[in-house]
Formats: sequence, C-alpha cells, structure tokens
Amino acid sequence: MRALAREIVAVAAGLGFDPEEAAGIASQIDAPTSGPGHAMAGEYRVLRGSAEPILTFSALVIAGTVYGLGQPVAGALIVVAALASWLIRGARRVARLRIDAAGAPGFPGRLDRVDPSELVGLDFAYRYPRWIAEHRKAASETVDLRLRLTGGRSVQLAHGPLWRIAPRRGPVAYHQLERRLSAWAREAGLKIERDGAGWTARRPRA
Repeated sequence: MRALAREIVAVAAGLGFDPEEAAGIASQIDAPTSGPGHAMAGEYRVLRGSAEPILTFSALVIAGTVYGLGQPVAGALIVVAALASWLIRGARRVARLRIDAAGAPGFPGRLDRVDPSELVGLDFAYRYPRWIAEHRKAASETVDLRLRLTGGRSVQLAHGPLWRIAPRRGPVAYHQLERRLSAWAREAGLKIERDGAGWTARRPRA
C-alpha cells in the first residue's frame, strides 16, 4: 500500500497537483468507504461568500444616510429589513455539516443526524458564478444541496467553499461530498436521476 501511495503521489505531481493535493489523493487508497472510520467522517463548514454581508452593510449605510436626511422612520425600516433578510437567509441555509463514522450526514444545530427512513429526496447541483472563465471554475465551485424530508421539512446547505475543520483542517472538493451523498441516497433506497451538472434522488413510488 505504501509503494502504491508513492506511485500515486508521483503520478499526481506529474499531472500538476501540488504536494498536499497529491498526498491527499494517496491517503484515500487505504481509507474505508463505508462503515466505522469512514473516509469522509468529520466536521465541515461552508465558508459563506462575501455578497450577503456586503449587501447587509450597504443597506445599513443607506439607512444611516436616510436617517441623517431627517427621515428616521424610513431609516429604521431599512435597518429592520436588512437585519430580517440576514436572519432569514441564515435560517434557510445551514453552513455546518457533519458526517459520522458510518458515513451518514447531519447538520449540527438543525438536524444532528438524518434518518434514512425520513429522506424523501435529495437535490445536488454544481454552481458557478456567472461569466467565470473555465480555468477558474474549480476555485469558485459551490453547490446547491437540498435534502427533502418527511413532514414537508427540508435542509439546504449554504453556498461557498467547503472546508473540513475536524479531525484535520483543509479544503474539500465538492465531488467528494457528492460521491458520499449519492452512495448514501442509494443505501437509503432512493433512485438517482441525473440532469446536466446535477442530479436528483427520489424515493420510488410504491
């Protein structure tokens, strides 16, 4: 296994991967794909983009300007609207993800562990900024991820780069998460239908 890992590192380096990326690829060869000690087990966080805080800050600046022009009611309404928008967006999308030792996902603070029997559907699609150059897509990649659960409940992941924060820190490519979620959906009895840059997993009708 060690010899194979060295060969993988050498090939990856020859393909242009940096040493850390090459080592990360090699580390996957002896990591289990299911069961205790799953390779994806750990804590993750989505680093939210700067657009939302910038928009909120801009709204607060506008509110201050309006207040200074002698319109305190209008300024207060803008502040309330900006803060409400911030809170609603934060409530709709979660930025924390946990994958347990068995490979099952959970969302700390929202849904600690998703019971496969409660999973109705799962939507996954890659997302890129508009007009971005092809060679910059990988660096700007994020995903639209939504889990639909029984009782009309749903959980959506925030947009932004995915980082593993435990047991070790570092960026994680979304294709690794996609591979784990698609396998988990199949294990839960869902059927996957692919469409362009994404796919949908649905529970077959009885």
